[in-house]
Amino acid sequence: MNARHGPHQPTRAPTPTPGGTDADEGKLRGAARAWRTFAEAVEKLTGLSSNAARSVIEHNKVPRSDESW
Repeated sequence: MNARHGPHQPTRAPTPTPGGTDADEGKLRGAARAWRTFAEAVEKLTGLSSNAARSVIEHNKVPRSDESW
């Protein structure tokens, strides 16, 4: 992991866009930063929702000894 680029950002030489023009690196870095922030939020929410779902499932279990269900 690179502290500057983070775990999801590979370090590569810039690639010119089709037509020979160079991309706006500042905008690309901003977009990459936004996507990383979004991915981190999704990971956090996925963990929270998984924990909540497990809790609901656990609280809805009927003991095996109770066959009336």
